Amino acid sequence: MSFSQLLATLRERFGYLWLVLAFGAIYLISQVTIGVLLEHVDPAAIGKLQVSGFTASSYIETFTRWEASGVMAFYRAHFVVDGIHWLWYTLLLLSLLSLAMKKAQAPAHYNALLVLPMIAGPCDALENSIQKIFLSEPGYVTIVDPLPMISTLASITKWSLVAMASLALVALVAKALKNRGA
Repeated sequence: MSFSQLLATLRERFGYLWLVLAFGAIYLISQVTIGVLLEHVDPAAIGKLQVSGFTASSYIETFTRWEASGVMAFYRAHFVVDGIHWLWYTLLLLSLLSLAMKKAQAPAHYNALLVLPMIAGPCDALENSIQKIFLSEPGYVTIVDPLPMISTLASITKWSLVAMASLALVALVAKALKNRGA
């Protein structure tokens, strides 16, 4: 099976409202759970670390600050859910894009959009795996360069691809609505 055939098969199999609803519900539960676990951790600091934590010193400084303020246990705990969370938004985005392509009657070359969540999700999994390594030993001795840079680049890639998939989704929905009104 060629890659284009694989994308066509994914588009066909994932383009159903019931899948959007199912993966959406699972994603929402997962996201809310992560939000509850991280409510005590400064979201701006998490975001900053994800997109600018290129060095071991930036991670060690942030983690030491969180440890001192008593929120590190919450950060550690969120990985129980976040470790699989990437799968839920990958499947949700695949379903949303597939359904939107179907409704927009988008030609086959649009199937390439399905690659966006299929790369974003594993980038998130890589980022989480590295973060778990950082937390695996006392004193954060496993936070060594270049691991923070790899984690940060994976995070930036993830966020960029999710943003591109979301923009594509908006464009496809607009096209579907235009087709419906025409």
